[in-house]
Amino acid sequence: MEPQPIVCIFDATKIGSDLLLAARVPLKSNLAWSWIKSETKESYASMKAHLESKGFTFTCVVIDGRRGIPMVFNGIPVQICQFHQMQIVKRKLTLRPETEAGQELLSLAMSLAKTNQETLENELNEWHIKYKEFFNVLHSHNESRCRVQLENEPCYIQRGQGSL
Repeated sequence: MEPQPIVCIFDATKIGSDLLLAARVPLKSNLAWSWIKSETKESYASMKAHLESKGFTFTCVVIDGRRGIPMVFNGIPVQICQFHQMQIVKRKLTLRPETEAGQELLSLAMSLAKTNQETLENELNEWHIKYKEFFNVLHSHNESRCRVQLENEPCYIQRGQGSL
């Protein structure tokens, strides 16, 4: 593939006991790959530098959501892949939320692949407004067990204390 501006997917895959980091263009081809010991900022930065040295520029990158990795792509739009977004939702919310707030949040998450950013942000803001009191009550009842911060962090509830 000739060097050009690209949307690039960076993905680490475990193969046996080894870890392969690949950079590819959606539905086209692998641009680079490397065997790595672990997913670190340095391994992603090395692959990014390699691609840039070949003349590629990034219009956007898609990653799996590992903390710290987005810093490697400072100044470049970064998206967490939808598969990994849904894995986070399943882990934090469950697929059978007990509350109305949880059920509506799950519905929003399930719409990720079918909506645009503006619509999703508007619907999520409406969700935050609608359930603000729910979180205030949850927080006041579980103050010693639950840390609630709606901006960029999920609510953590001790095991056995319930969920959204």
